[in-house]
Amino acid sequence: MNYLKWLLLGSIFSLSGMANAQEITAYTELLTPYQILDEDNKLTGFSTAVVKTLANKVNDTVNFELLPWERAYRGVKENKNTLIFSLYRSKQREKHFKWVGKLDENIHNFYALRSNVATHIKSEKATKRLITAVISNSYEDKTLTARGYTNLMRVSNEKQVVNMLFSHRIDLLFGSEVTIANLVTEAGRSIDDIIKLVPISNWGDGLYIAFNKDSDADLVKKYQRAYQELLNDGVITKLKKQHFKFNYIAP
Repeated sequence: MNYLKWLLLGSIFSLSGMANAQEITAYTELLTPYQILDEDNKLTGFSTAVVKTLANKVNDTVNFELLPWERAYRGVKENKNTLIFSLYRSKQREKHFKWVGKLDENIHNFYALRSNVATHIKSEKATKRLITAVISNSYEDKTLTARGYTNLMRVSNEKQVVNMLFSHRIDLLFGSEVTIANLVTEAGRSIDDIIKLVPISNWGDGLYIAFNKDSDADLVKKYQRAYQELLNDGVITKLKKQHFKFNYIAP
């Protein structure tokens, strides 16, 4: 009888878990190495792996919507119970989302060709005089514009910027070391040819997973708890090591 009792309870809990399972839409963009396409054109990368692991942990199904950033951002803001990644957490965005967990610190620096000494600036103020490439309408574009940058070369694809630097169409690259190092390597260039210059101050609190601000509280808490468990168990660190395979850029 005890065996049957526990079997029955197990079935109830199993059915309860299935009843609570949800289908979640996750909006994102391509951002090396956080969200990338593999050789089979499937979405992968560190942040993608974290979101998939989270969904599996809470028994949800996640449907990825890979879009240009502006459309992805609009999609999550317009649709309840959807999430977005990898999203910069900033003071301006704080009240517009329900935040799940941090993916990476993502400190931003300016970078130049090591051979182009004329672009080796020493201060953030000096970067405004040079031409910097940014993805059109990205967080970088909007934030630098708000800070008074007028020499921005706006592009639609992040993979363009490395060759633009080497062909001297721009003076500076701007982004996290993780992203820039991967873009340089993917372009078939050596990171030894790139120099890391000054960081930009007060950039924000890193990259996050976040839900639409009107999402159900229980849904958000479920993901927040699951994320914390993955963090405590070392799963996030393990995934980062698997996907962050690059050499650092020397100053």
